[in-house]
Amino acid sequence: MAKISNLQRIYQALWARFRELTRNSHDDKGYVANLEDNLLPGVDPELIRTDFEKGNGNELNRKILAVHSSSALAANTFGFWKTDPAKLMILNRIGFGPPDLEWKPETWFNSSPPNLDVLLESTENVIGIESKFTEPLCKTLPEIQQSYIRKSFINCDDAWWNLLEAARTWKRSYFDVAQVIKHALSLFNTFRDSRHVHLVYLYWAPLNAVDFSEYKFHADDVQKATDIVRRSDVKFISMTYSELWTQWLGNPNLKNHAENLRKRYEITA
Repeated sequence: MAKISNLQRIYQALWARFRELTRNSHDDKGYVANLEDNLLPGVDPELIRTDFEKGNGNELNRKILAVHSSSALAANTFGFWKTDPAKLMILNRIGFGPPDLEWKPETWFNSSPPNLDVLLESTENVIGIESKFTEPLCKTLPEIQQSYIRKSFINCDDAWWNLLEAARTWKRSYFDVAQVIKHALSLFNTFRDSRHVHLVYLYWAPLNAVDFSEYKFHADDVQKATDIVRRSDVKFISMTYSELWTQWLGNPNLKNHAENLRKRYEITA
């Protein structure tokens, strides 16, 4: 029997957990027939559709239907709070309005603004969240087009611009640094008030992540980027979904949803 890749190994474990919990079916590539089949209890599919219809990624056409979809993971985690955002807490902060999924800046220097998985706003804080599921198991080459020049992003501080220039020469990596940089630029351009702005890189990993070399290399590159932007006004924080859900377990308002998320997504591959 041919050896399967680490990515396929994780897919199979996620698909098996999905079938065990939901009794729903999926095709041989892990896709369900309807959005509703991929959402956790309490997540309103119509509210999810409304947000994703404004995005540029055509997620509703296919991507979000994958059991292993990062956009579905973000929708299941944060879409739950669209009708009751007062209970939501992240980075020890509360008071947010309804999570905005597939947020993009109203103005951008070209016709392709980046779509951020989740945006949270309160009177004191802005938190952008980039969600990753199985993507850190695949290498990508950073794509920073030559059209990204400093005068188009006059509000960007030196720290993030230094990371952008460094990323132009990065080799293929398990961490998509270019995508994170573009989200930081969109936050710089959009939020110029006195609120605290954070960009959270929220990624999933199996319980036995130490068995996968990809996650070690991924962590190394995340740390490299973190060190470069450490003194920026847009604070960069990386954390795993499991770390977030563990924090939620200690809060009575968040505990039940966190338990449902862990049942669905925390697996050993």
